[in-house]
Amino acid sequence: LSVTLLNDAPSEGLPEYIIGNALDEEGEDLPPGTNRTHLSLYSPFALEGAELDGQAVDIPAEAERDRYAYSLFVDIPPDGGARVVTLRLRGNIPVDGDGYRLDLAGQPLVTPDDVHVTVESTGGRALRASEPLDVVGGTASASIVLTEHEATLRVQELDR
Repeated sequence: LSVTLLNDAPSEGLPEYIIGNALDEEGEDLPPGTNRTHLSLYSPFALEGAELDGQAVDIPAEAERDRYAYSLFVDIPPDGGARVVTLRLRGNIPVDGDGYRLDLAGQPLVTPDDVHVTVESTGGRALRASEPLDVVGGTASASIVLTEHEATLRVQELDR
C-alpha cells in the first residue's frame, strides 16, 4: 500500500498567520508552508514493514474498529512537496463472501483528495469490482476525486 501526500501551499507570498507554523512557538523550526499531517492507515492485514520516502520507519500497530491502525506524523514541504508512505502488508482476501472492501475517508479540505487505487490478484484470478473501478483481468483500478467525506470500493476474486 503506497500513499503519496502532496502540499501545494506556498512557502512565501502569504501572511505568516496563513503559512506559518504554530509548532515554531514550541521550538520546532518548520519552514513556512510546511504541512504536518497525522496520517492513519487502517487495514485488516498485518504490517511486515514500512517506508517513508524509501527509508525504513517504525510504525506502531494499534487496534481500532476490528482493524489495525498504522499512524505516523509526516512533515510535507511546501511548493508542491511530496512524501510517500509505503506499507508492506500480509494477509489473504477470501474468495467467498464480499471480498475486499476499501473504505476511503477524506478530510474536509479546500482541495478535494485525488485518489488512485489499484488492486491486483496475486493468484492470477479474474476480479469483479464496484464502480468506479475498471477491471482488466486480475487488476482493478480507478482514479477518483474524493468529494464526499467517505467512499467504499469493493473487489472480489472470481472462481476459475
